[in-house]
Amino acid sequence: MVGGPPGVVERLTPLFRLYSSTVVRFGETGAGSTVKACNQIVVAATVTALAEAMALAATTGLDLEKVQSVLSGGLANSEVLRQKGRRWIDRDFEGGGSAKNQLKDLNFIAAIAEECGLNLPLSSRIRSVFARMIHEGDGDLDHTGIYRTIAAGPAGTTARTGGLVSGMRAHDALPG
Repeated sequence: MVGGPPGVVERLTPLFRLYSSTVVRFGETGAGSTVKACNQIVVAATVTALAEAMALAATTGLDLEKVQSVLSGGLANSEVLRQKGRRWIDRDFEGGGSAKNQLKDLNFIAAIAEECGLNLPLSSRIRSVFARMIHEGDGDLDHTGIYRTIAAGPAGTTARTGGLVSGMRAHDALPG
């Protein structure tokens, strides 16, 4: 994903191929950064959605390996689940793409959206959760560590195990 004058991109393509298997020109200078922002919207949303699913599964006592096995067999499957799924099972969030970098990308996305007059409600909400994660001291963890922020519950609280109404089972809360 690159932006710039066609001749310049063409001349630099051999260099780009040294570190990328796919080189696609999207337009003038800045267009490649916008495509990266689009990618990061999907990455941040997928990481956060999977972290929420893992927090819900863990809080209700489900086996995370089995849950991930089911998720990987349907539409919830993703490259994020394949590459990062073990992090939630092992609760190992050291190394990898940091939450600080994820927030940097989400801030860039917010700036582009504002400049275009576009409201991106999901990106905005995810950005606030990553900001909280960093504020709470977990910014150097892999972005999958957003699980810890989600599992902790709202700021200043601790999530309750089995956070259902007393005597209610999880399947009782589902329609149908």
